[in-house]
This record gives sequence, structure tokens and C-alpha cells, in this order.
Amino acid sequence: MVIGNDYMPLGETTLSRALALVRNGRAEVILDHGVYRSMILIFRLPKIIRMLLPISFSGHKVSLSSKNVFLRDKHTCQYCGVVGGRLTIDHVIPKSRGGKDTWENWVTCCFADNQRKNNRTPAEANMRLRRQPQEASLRQILMVTVRGREWFEMMQNGTFSIGEEISAA
Repeated sequence: MVIGNDYMPLGETTLSRALALVRNGRAEVILDHGVYRSMILIFRLPKIIRMLLPISFSGHKVSLSSKNVFLRDKHTCQYCGVVGGRLTIDHVIPKSRGGKDTWENWVTCCFADNQRKNNRTPAEANMRLRRQPQEASLRQILMVTVRGREWFEMMQNGTFSIGEEISAA
């Protein structure tokens, strides 16, 4: 996970990109997975890195995908509230009725409720949404990921240490 110099989450990155950012002095390791030892180097494997310079983050949007809708809705059926299990994406307004593929029209739904709702609106199926769907923010998506929870816990507890390269052989 990458956080900004103000400790706000920015997103995920690959291990090789994180190592390159740290090695080039553009980021520092805040939380690590442990130490990696090779024939040439010994260094900490970054889990969370903090960018050293400010990053402009305005205008960034989360892409609409099933995965991101599941994350937004915390893997919870938006009709009955069941968590996990056999989940699908439901169009609140069915596509056959002009419903679009948008954040506001996609919700997480258990298989049983999706079958029960069928090709109807929630009102026609006598079903109520637990909350009105809306576009997800990156912060909202990150907070339900494992690394996002680690970041949140780290920030609440103040338990982090700055990691550095240990040595070069």
C-alpha cells in the first residue's frame, strides 16, 4: 500500500515498484513484511510505503467493476444483509428496462435475492435497498481491503516505525 506524505492512502502498488520508489529516495518504508536477504543485499520488504513528496490526488476516480462494487458494499447483500456467500451484482433498474451500468444502479446482491427480484425494480418485487448506492471513493475502497485496514489500525494506534535498508554487501 502507498500512502501520501500526509499519511492518507493513495493506493496499491507492486513490490518491485515499492522497492524502486524506496531505493530512489521517493518513498520510505513505514511497515514491512520482514527482511529479505540475498547474496548482495539485505533490506526490508515494504508492506506500507509513504511518499516523501506531496502527490496531487484530485480527480482520481475508482473504476466501476464488480470487484469494486463488492468492496463498496462490504460483500453484503443490499437487500437482506447477508455477508459473503454466493454474491452477484444486481441492476437496481434492470437493463431490459433501460438501467445503465453505473455506480448508482449496481448493488451487491445474494443469489437468492437476485433470483427473487428477477427482472423487476425493487418496488415491484416488494424489496427495499438497505442503502442508496452511490459512486465509491478510493478511500472507501481502500478501507475495506486488508492493507487499508492495516493502514487505519496503524494510524489509530500510532504503531509504525520507519524502515530503512539495513546494509549493502
